[in-house]
Amino acid sequence: MFKNKKIYDISMSITQEMLLYPGTEPVQITEEKKFKEDGYNLTSLSLSTHTGTHLDAPLHFIDQGKEICDFSVNDFMISVQVVNIKNKKEIKVSELEEINFTRNNILFKTVNSKILDDSKFDKSYVGLTEESAEYLISKEIKFIGIDYLSVGKHGIGNQKVHRMLLQNEILLLEGVDLSDITPGEFTLIALPLKLEGAEGSPVRAVLIE
Repeated sequence: MFKNKKIYDISMSITQEMLLYPGTEPVQITEEKKFKEDGYNLTSLSLSTHTGTHLDAPLHFIDQGKEICDFSVNDFMISVQVVNIKNKKEIKVSELEEINFTRNNILFKTVNSKILDDSKFDKSYVGLTEESAEYLISKEIKFIGIDYLSVGKHGIGNQKVHRMLLQNEILLLEGVDLSDITPGEFTLIALPLKLEGAEGSPVRAVLIE
């Protein structure tokens, strides 16, 4: 199906030393069985549902909101528009107003792409303000992705930004690596694990030209 298409892996690698949002449980990758001793290899994995490249479902911040498994797989295989944000501090309404949105599914490429591989969390990452979240809601955007671990700008408004978007059932894809992506239109595949009762899930995300 995608034989002659360029495919970009925009997922973060999951490691025990990877970048994590403050307060997130560390990744633990444990070798349970070894081939030399047991005749086979077996590894266990412990991590947050919001580790690395991951999706936020409404239940993350909305009581009784939709779980990640309440959505169809079709909601995670969509046409998206990658948009470049020039502001190095936040995503402002004034810059959004200059964008010609051709899709209602948006991935924001910012200067965050340069720090996503760092192991130390950077509170100065670029994110949405409450005003820009409200603007995107008014534009009937249905899916938002960003190149850092949270869609909202760091600070007291972060949770409100999440609530505003998630109560409108806007799916959030966080931690996408857009460093090698030129803004434009793509097909996105970002399938979450089929986790019942979960408010989010890690994903393997790819963009297809």
